[in-house]
Amino acid sequence: MRVFLVLFAGLLALPITANAQRYDEHHDDRGHDREVVCESKRGGYKECYTDFRRTPRIEQVLSNSDCHEGTSWGHRPGMVWVSRGCRAVFAERGGRASWGDDRGQVRCESQDRRTRRCTKPFRGPAELVNQLSRTNCVEGRNWGQDRRGIWVDGGCRAVFGESYRVTGGHWGGGRNRDYSVECESKRDRYRRCNWDTGFGIPYLVDQYSSSPCVRNRSWGYDVRQGYVWVDKGCRALFSGR
Repeated sequence: MRVFLVLFAGLLALPITANAQRYDEHHDDRGHDREVVCESKRGGYKECYTDFRRTPRIEQVLSNSDCHEGTSWGHRPGMVWVSRGCRAVFAERGGRASWGDDRGQVRCESQDRRTRRCTKPFRGPAELVNQLSRTNCVEGRNWGQDRRGIWVDGGCRAVFGESYRVTGGHWGGGRNRDYSVECESKRDRYRRCNWDTGFGIPYLVDQYSSSPCVRNRSWGYDVRQGYVWVDKGCRALFSGR
């Protein structure tokens, strides 16, 4: 009887140990969840927030449909997208190699404490990757970024790379609350819906229609003009941060 109780207690401990191992594998060193589930429903296109600082990778495929990067899934700073039935768990790549090679970075140096501007080799917001100067490089004080590129001043010398953390607007400033707009193409007709440009680029959060919502085919946006458009029966919820 005593042997049976010991074995029973051991079996009860197994799931706890497994769950603890799973938690360690799927959380960072601060205990924060670094995974995002993104699902293409009915074969439609969908975008999901990640808040990753580095490029995403597939941790687990949940769908019967294959998930191929560039075909049925992809990414841009702050989000991953899926289509063609791909459903998967995405995780943040670790290690410095995830920042990409030197071709995806730019070295910008303030010589003699003078202001200098440098062109970015990427489209998204920049983040300091490696400080080269003894002078501390502080964003907003002696380095910054705008649509023309990166600027440094006051002796800041550093290597900059593309950031994958987008917290709002175009450059991560934005507002602190979520914002969403539902837009519907009735009778398969083209329609525009107003979009608050202060929230930057819209993301497709959920597809409500049976007709697939595919970016640049049945939905799109014009941030400068302040609208989201839908067509061909697409009805979906769009969000921004």
